[in-house]
Amino acid sequence: MSMICNTEGTSVYTLGSFLKGISPLVTDEGVAYVCAKRRLESTSPYYTLTERDSDLAEGTMYYWLSNLPVGGSTEKVSDGGWSHSEGGWTVSKANIEEWMRKYRLLFGKWEEELLDKSVIRIINF
Repeated sequence: MSMICNTEGTSVYTLGSFLKGISPLVTDEGVAYVCAKRRLESTSPYYTLTERDSDLAEGTMYYWLSNLPVGGSTEKVSDGGWSHSEGGWTVSKANIEEWMRKYRLLFGKWEEELLDKSVIRIINF
């Protein structure tokens, strides 16, 4: 969790910490994306944000998560009849739908324009 120290030397819960707490799939790049889109600093103390800013940053993170690829790489080691897999992750359809539901709810609360995923269809003639 990314905390910063204030002038008194105590740890402060930051926007970056809050966003990373949403899902273990949130990366530094995801936090940077949200902060750039919302024009916020990841090191801002969370308590200084308005409810609107924190809700829309959270909603933007859900949108970012819903656009992740459905799986990550896995490392597999095998030796004869023995094998071991490590790493990797899978995002289910239910995860994506829940993240999109939360995104729409938070953006709807503040009457912000929603971005919806596009479906591209390829038709061969």
